[in-house]
Amino acid sequence: DRSRGLGDVYKRQQVLKLLADTNMTQSKKEDLIVALFAYVQGLTTLATMENVHYAYKWEDKLTDLIGIFSCEF
Repeated sequence: DRSRGLGDVYKRQQVLKLLADTNMTQSKKEDLIVALFAYVQGLTTLATMENVHYAYKWEDKLTDLIGIFSCEF
């Protein structure tokens, strides 16, 4: 069992608080956290890679993409 950094534990706890009043099972909440963290990591990697060139403003695209995960809690 690998230990996680305090930042990762804190982020996970914050997301679980947001999901506390939903009807999701604990398993689905954990799946959502994994998907969300992978999504953020992927976007961060793309935005910071030297060989990736995006013709538009990353800020605008990120705002659009973040809307995919917007949920009513």
